[in-house]
Amino acid sequence: MISSRICLTSDMWTSAASNGCMFLHVSPPHSGAVLGPLLINLIKEWGIKMKIFTLTLDNASCNNGVIDHLQDHLSLMRSLVCDGKFFHIRCGNRILNLIVKAGLEKADDAIEKVREGVKHIKNSEGRILKFVECIMNHGLPCSKKLCEDVSSRWNSTYQMLDSALLYQQAYIQYKFLDIDFKYLELYLPNVWKIQMLLREAKNSSDRVKNDMTTLMILSISIVLDPRYKLKFVRFCFSKIDPMTADAKVEKVVDHLQLLFREYLVPSTISLLGENVCHTSNNEMRDDVEEFDVFANQLDSGRDKTQLICT
Repeated sequence: MISSRICLTSDMWTSAASNGCMFLHVSPPHSGAVLGPLLINLIKEWGIKMKIFTLTLDNASCNNGVIDHLQDHLSLMRSLVCDGKFFHIRCGNRILNLIVKAGLEKADDAIEKVREGVKHIKNSEGRILKFVECIMNHGLPCSKKLCEDVSSRWNSTYQMLDSALLYQQAYIQYKFLDIDFKYLELYLPNVWKIQMLLREAKNSSDRVKNDMTTLMILSISIVLDPRYKLKFVRFCFSKIDPMTADAKVEKVVDHLQLLFREYLVPSTISLLGENVCHTSNNEMRDDVEEFDVFANQLDSGRDKTQLICT
């Protein structure tokens, strides 16, 4: 039998009031030299030093030191799958948060004008009624409310901009009804810059940003999900960038085969060990030859195997 593997994550969440929330209190400094040995001791204490598959961390600089300590220690015991190729996973949510914040800072002036415009209308019931009238005059659907964002939640900023774009024509009419409304002509043309900034970030040479696409372990998990398999991964990559989709799918398949072979060897040894008393040499040779045929089909057919069936 192949023992199961464990995926770990480590993080320290800090509230808006700068209060740290930790599962385990660690005295400062929170450097890689301190946190690395601490995690090694915990892994030993929990009895999982031979079961670790991945460790997900955010992009803090100290975490590179943590990974170096852990990977060196676990590599000495030969406990990492594929020599630790998939061991370090950077937190996708953290990277996305950094990208969005950087983009929002570039468009901060435009966003501030949107924010003030929304606040101006929502501060008076009379202004709201005037604005609704403008929406109706242009036949726009009243499907979204005017949203004010929250500084600590950039997804609320997206919702604010999304509703502002939907009601763009209503804003244009409203500025003629309210002499105090001064924001429209300055901010609406600039809202589109946000989308362009994010597109530019997607093509960045920054290693951390590109980790989101070059590390394929999450794509592999989708392939192994019988509801989606490789077809869904191919669909996602084609939506992101049709020009590079085939190359990325090929990379997912290569990494999947690498993992498959990693598990195949101990599985084959285990099965042969269990059946050694019940099979002749000829039967065992037949089993190995059958596996060789299967392995060749896996290498040449790729999508034809059950492992990566589309």
